[in-house]
Amino acid sequence: MAEINLPLSIIYDTQGVTPIQDVIEALRAADILSQDAISLLPSLIDGLDIEECSLNVRIISQESPLRELFLVALIVTFQDDLSSEVPPMLEDVFKVKISEQYDSIVTLVFMIVLFYGASFAKDAALKAIENHKPRKMLAELTDQLCAETGKSRDEIGAILEARFAKPSAIKRLVGHSKKFFLPSHREQNAPILIDRKGIDQETVRDVPYTSANDKPSDFDKYKPMDNVVLEIHATDRDKSATGWAAVAPNIGERRLKMKLIDPVSPDQIWGRDNVSADIVVVSKLTSDGYQPFEIHVTALRD
Repeated sequence: MAEINLPLSIIYDTQGVTPIQDVIEALRAADILSQDAISLLPSLIDGLDIEECSLNVRIISQESPLRELFLVALIVTFQDDLSSEVPPMLEDVFKVKISEQYDSIVTLVFMIVLFYGASFAKDAALKAIENHKPRKMLAELTDQLCAETGKSRDEIGAILEARFAKPSAIKRLVGHSKKFFLPSHREQNAPILIDRKGIDQETVRDVPYTSANDKPSDFDKYKPMDNVVLEIHATDRDKSATGWAAVAPNIGERRLKMKLIDPVSPDQIWGRDNVSADIVVVSKLTSDGYQPFEIHVTALRD
């Protein structure tokens, strides 16, 4: 067992004085996001277990720019078979030189959790999948974590999905991810610096704004899949009430509503029982977690 203390610095490039309510909301959001990030570390670093954790405020400066400096305190244990090699390098495990942009792996995982929530918020606002800036940032951060931990994108994605599978978990994450950006949104989308990793003004602007009038929302999930076989079960173009439907065997046995996205046209699949296509699976958040309910066909493979 060992104690690790890691700094987490957040700077909002605001002008003037930030309203205290915005500071409070941002602090609460940072606390919740850091707890989520820390809870993921044992799944990302093999052999590690977190016994206790806390986020302690060291400095808050409300003047321009808004500065928040935390100390992440961890008490960690490790598998017996690692006892000879882990203690001398335990600090290095968390302070790995991922790149000059990150001070520790905690920073990186914190930002992944933040942008996982921000991506869901943007998807919910668009009601469609798009390679928006929060999604691009999430992909960049995930690639960096893959390089450091040896985990694949799919493995990291599965770890995140498992953590936020329940409706209450993802709704809480989305809400706090939006609140984290509140001081910047109030100041013309001011850039943010987390340790040494910058979030530019355009990316901040792309994260949906939170307000006191926000109401709980359902957050659909959009998952692109390439070269999927579809069994088409309705091809009558006159059935405007029911539309198209298909079964994707590698998704499940249920018939799912199917939409054809431009440039795919009905004439291309008319009369065919099976097609191979690039699709987006849209899943709805239910009491049992995410369930597929619709398929968007974005391209045909044959």
